[in-house]
Amino acid sequence: MKLIIKILLFILTTIFLELNKNTLLGFVLNLFLFMTYLYLSTNFFKDTKLYRSLLLFIAYAALFAFIVFISWPPTKYVPAVSNDDPKESEIITTEYGNVRGVLNKDGSVAVFAGIPYAKAPINELRWKEPQDPNSWPGTLICDHFMPMSMQKTNLPFYDSLVHIIGYHDYKISLKDNYRPPVSEDSLYLNVWKPHNDKKDLPVIVFIHGGSLQNGQAWNQSYNGEYMARNDVIFVNFAYRLGVFGFLADEQLRSESSHHTTGNYGLLDMIKALEWVKKNISYFGGDPNNVTIFGQSGGGIKVTDLLQMPQADGLYHKGIVQSGTIANGLDIAQEDAKRLSARVLEELKISPENIKEIETIPYYKIARAVKAANAYFA
Repeated sequence: MKLIIKILLFILTTIFLELNKNTLLGFVLNLFLFMTYLYLSTNFFKDTKLYRSLLLFIAYAALFAFIVFISWPPTKYVPAVSNDDPKESEIITTEYGNVRGVLNKDGSVAVFAGIPYAKAPINELRWKEPQDPNSWPGTLICDHFMPMSMQKTNLPFYDSLVHIIGYHDYKISLKDNYRPPVSEDSLYLNVWKPHNDKKDLPVIVFIHGGSLQNGQAWNQSYNGEYMARNDVIFVNFAYRLGVFGFLADEQLRSESSHHTTGNYGLLDMIKALEWVKKNISYFGGDPNNVTIFGQSGGGIKVTDLLQMPQADGLYHKGIVQSGTIANGLDIAQEDAKRLSARVLEELKISPENIKEIETIPYYKIARAVKAANAYFA
């Protein structure tokens, strides 16, 4: 009976390492630890007093925690396709430079991941309208998705449980034992196109969900491969979230060339649509046949885009999925300014010194948002 319990303990620790995406080193050390524990408990602690067996178990648990720590999943970019050593796509010339993607497993779809559609919104560009990206020399290799926008992240173990319980799409693999990066430098888009020379194909631009607080464009549920197989150009992108996407302040308004404040995440969406208008024909898409659609928070922003004069001519049809403006996720600008003032107060920044907020580390801003109980959308 005791042996069965110990084996179950080993199975549970192995499952934890898999769900937490720990590296192969963790699995090897965990096996060595278990064999050592089994040997000691069988040969040296078999007939000893209970407290010594308890101490041995505590040592086992402490060493397992150490193994989890030293084999913690590293931060790595998510590959654009799941197949190993994918073939390169053709080179496509855009307004800002050449890009080369990768092909899916059967070669029917070309994926161009991580194309910049705006400059990185960092330092002096924090809480500013998105700017056109810089051109680049040579050919940009677009074979990995770029970081998700700044947001609160969960332990890998928790995310795995979400995929098991919520999405039912969890796969056991040692190829995904890493954590995707999170960064303010996230304004990139991804294009899926059929691997053929067809032109004037319909274009779909998807806006990811996440209550405008979290989420990422490369979620497997948002993969555009199926649509590209059916001769549709599929585009999705990251946009600024939470306080970085929707902070509002009068001083920021006065610095804006458009005399606006807040809604930077929404302006990111417009900038992405402008990129599509200028460049999608190079990928075989028809810039005059663009459908926008979004899920949850993305659906809410579709309803916003339907009302915005700045978005006129950038799309031609819209689809709202599980989110509308009636959900109340959007907040009035006056409310946003009150929340922003509370955050600035937590950061001990006076309104006239708003420039100081451009270089404050993210974790301090996140801590201030939490202390102010502020929700930006």
